[in-house]
Amino acid sequence: MIFSPPYQIIIVDDDQDTRQLLKHWIQDACKNKVVLHFYTNFDDAKAHVKKEGAQVHIVIVDLHIGTEHGEDFIAELNHMDKGMKIIATSVDMSLTAAIECFNNGASYFIDKPLEQKKCHRDSESLH
Repeated sequence: MIFSPPYQIIIVDDDQDTRQLLKHWIQDACKNKVVLHFYTNFDDAKAHVKKEGAQVHIVIVDLHIGTEHGEDFIAELNHMDKGMKIIATSVDMSLTAAIECFNNGASYFIDKPLEQKKCHRDSESLH
């Protein structure tokens, strides 16, 4: 799938500071080429993706939101077959967590705490 601006990006994270950091970094890196959508739970984000005519290019998802786990959410997004790039984030730096994310359809895994240099490098690889 070829992406063209404005890029539709969904960020699913229950931490307000993380959402604000990602908003700042993405808008700074992409200027006016992105539209960001923020959700604090998987159900609302999934409803957005499922909306008829909704075009989503990138989903950035925290693997741990409350008692929910993002691995299943990633698998659901992947099964929708909409060509989205999925980026998982987590404080769980284990190899097992990363492999499970990749097996469920994530394209990238970024460990927390988020660092601007690392996020910028990873976002560059999406071009």
